[in-house]
Amino acid sequence: QQSQPFHAISSAFDEYCTRLGASDKSTVEMVTTALRRDLGDEMSSLVTVIPNLRSILGNDFVCDKSDENSDVAVDAQKSLRYLFCQF
Repeated sequence: QQSQPFHAISSAFDEYCTRLGASDKSTVEMVTTALRRDLGDEMSSLVTVIPNLRSILGNDFVCDKSDENSDVAVDAQKSLRYLFCQF
């Protein structure tokens, strides 16, 4: 049950990224710049739960594959809660 709110939040942000990707280029660039500045390397954790985030970050974004490991995912939940607040 605890993962349901987390899933709902990640789904909402995933939908937001889809809609953002359809908006004007300057808005996408503004959001992408802010995310890169504020989240840095932590963005790869968000991309694992918000797949459409990758589409607005662009082709030069490289996701850290270690974040997709289930052991890392368990430890990353607290970090992801923080990142959602920042996002």
